[in-house]
Amino acid sequence: MRLRANHSQGHLARGGLLTVTPGLLLFEPHHYEQRLGGATVQLSANEVTGIEVAPRALRRPLSGGLRRRLRITTAESSVHLFIVSGVERVVARVNDVLRRS
Repeated sequence: MRLRANHSQGHLARGGLLTVTPGLLLFEPHHYEQRLGGATVQLSANEVTGIEVAPRALRRPLSGGLRRRLRITTAESSVHLFIVSGVERVVARVNDVLRRS
């Protein structure tokens, strides 16, 4: 499964592609976002402890806080937030695909 997404990194949301396969979640920022400091995120299914919809965070508008986002929580208590269209549907699909491993 591949979809366009923005990943909240600090005070900004970086555009790119989110790829989810059985066992792997990978976010690759667009080339120009990489040049501006956007980071690649790669997580194995074993690292992921939570997949859910994050509520709006109105105090962080530039990092996507005006929208509900896909929240990925890891075993290290790291949280990754992704802005995607149809977040409820995406949460269900990510959970299904990632857990097939």
